[in-house]
Amino acid sequence: FRGVASAAPVTIVRPARIRAGMGGKPIVFDQKGKGGGEVSLEDAAEVCVRCLGAPPKPGEVLEFDFANGPGAAGQKRDWKGLFGSLDAN
Repeated sequence: FRGVASAAPVTIVRPARIRAGMGGKPIVFDQKGKGGGEVSLEDAAEVCVRCLGAPPKPGEVLEFDFANGPGAAGQKRDWKGLFGSLDAN
C-alpha cells in the first residue's frame, strides 16, 4: 500500500501469535515493530472489528501490532485511548 496514491484510508493490523482460549485480557498496541507475545483469537477478532470504528483519515495508512498485555481479564478496555495513541503515516 505504500507508494500507491489512494484517497482510501488503510489500516494494517499485525496480531501477535494467536492462541485458542477466552479473550478479555488487556490489549497493548505497538508501532515500534517489536511484536511478540500472544493474543487470544477472540481478542484479535475484537481488535479487527474495532478498527472499523476508528479508521484513519482519507489517504493515510494506520499500521500497528497488538498483543494481550499484563493484567486480569474482564477489565473495561479504553478503545478511544488505544487508538488515540497511534500515529498514521
